[in-house]
Amino acid sequence: MPTFLQVFIGGALGAVSRYGVGQLFPAHGGMSFPWPTFFVNLAGCLLIGLAMGSSPANAVIRQYWPLLVIGFLGGFTTFSSFGLDTIQLLQNKQWGLTVYYILGTNIAGLLLVYVGYQLTQL
Repeated sequence: MPTFLQVFIGGALGAVSRYGVGQLFPAHGGMSFPWPTFFVNLAGCLLIGLAMGSSPANAVIRQYWPLLVIGFLGGFTTFSSFGLDTIQLLQNKQWGLTVYYILGTNIAGLLLVYVGYQLTQL
């Protein structure tokens, strides 16, 4: 199967799965803890860690990496990719870059969520 098709199918399945998780945790009026996002991000991190650790010895995971990791986990959560990138920086002993990446991603991400929201209020 062509790589782009693997990513396409995996992404669709990941997005639908994320939606499904959201249906398991319905909101109960007002602001509450974002359980669906919390669960999806942590589950995605666990799954990408499992894929990362299994891929050298597992031909199926290597063959379907675009479907499983780039596609499915990319559609399910991008936080898992952030986790993978961070671990790879640590494995390469790029300590300073790791700190900048963690802080920059979180601070800039939160700031951009705020900016995006504020732009809708103009």
